[in-house]
Amino acid sequence: MSKVKNKFALIIWILILGLQTFIPAFKFNEIVIQADLILVLITFVSLQLGGEFAIIFGFVNGLIQDFSTQNSLLGILTLSKSVAVYGIHFIQKYDTIWAREVKMVYILSAYMLHNLIYYYFYLGANIPFLSAGIIVVLIQSIISFLIFIVFEKILFKSKLL
Repeated sequence: MSKVKNKFALIIWILILGLQTFIPAFKFNEIVIQADLILVLITFVSLQLGGEFAIIFGFVNGLIQDFSTQNSLLGILTLSKSVAVYGIHFIQKYDTIWAREVKMVYILSAYMLHNLIYYYFYLGANIPFLSAGIIVVLIQSIISFLIFIVFEKILFKSKLL
């Protein structure tokens, strides 16, 4: 990438890291839910730049999010983002085989896996995971997925997938 693109990408990354801290959150059954812009950014990086860089990028962003948001479960966002990005980067391998709808379902599934890992450890024994936890995973995944769809339509005019 050129220096101009690198600077632009760095500015976008810093902007999204900053926005992530100011996005409003809401509570559902005493569980805080907030849109995960970093996961959406990592998805775009994975689809644009490939797997190896995206996994490292996801790992670093997960680590930053771990250090900035929690200290009791250090590493859980690092693990969940790395696993999600590892799954998402396979879309490139099946680009000509899978239809757009299949790719969308696959991305939603990766988001659900990310949130399932995170909330399983985050909630622990405090709240019954099979009742409230699964619903929270679904809500969180759908919010992030809708943000991905909006930005994919705006930035790539629905041609990224």
